[in-house]
Amino acid sequence: MNTDVVKYYALRAKEYEKIYYRPERQAEIFQLCEFLKEEFRNLNLLEIACGTGYWTQVISETAKSIVATDINPEMLEIAQGKKYPASNVRFKVSDIFKMDNLDGEFEAGFGGYIWSHIPIQDLPQFLNEFQQKIKKGGKVIFIDNNHLPDYSTAIVKQDEYGNGYQKRNLEDGTAHLVLINYPDKEFIESALSGVGKNIKYQKLKFYWTISYETI
Repeated sequence: MNTDVVKYYALRAKEYEKIYYRPERQAEIFQLCEFLKEEFRNLNLLEIACGTGYWTQVISETAKSIVATDINPEMLEIAQGKKYPASNVRFKVSDIFKMDNLDGEFEAGFGGYIWSHIPIQDLPQFLNEFQQKIKKGGKVIFIDNNHLPDYSTAIVKQDEYGNGYQKRNLEDGTAHLVLINYPDKEFIESALSGVGKNIKYQKLKFYWTISYETI
């Protein structure tokens, strides 16, 4: 069974966007779209782990510019195939733990569905790396999934750091053990204590958001 999250998402790329069209989630997806468009209006944005570009396309409607990154070329190929009428998006392959191939400083940063896949023990390194790319006082937003027993895949194991794992099967028949965490408000705020201020947490039924200003 594959345990490499990067490989899992490379293989999942073509079927990935089905998650955005589940009927029970449509109201909250719409709410998140409107929230992100307003929060990033007229800003120069760095998006990490952009995947197939679902959020990229949404945010590009109002952002001044976006550099959208992902470690998987398979994901970026799909993202680049979308339409961006304002021609304000650039794509680049980049690792969230090593962003030194990204030039410049950004007014804002965004990560959708990435926090949950970052090993707990690596969160400080990731947050510090991301911090270096966002100007002081810049806006950062993460969104991710809540764990709901009636909707979420079960956690089948935990490691010594407290990271959870789900067994997931793709349409090609392959099985994968995927690292996944569902942090609560207190955990997230504690993790951000050294990098952010004016921290605002919002919990919906299916999703949570966190926004803060870099310090």
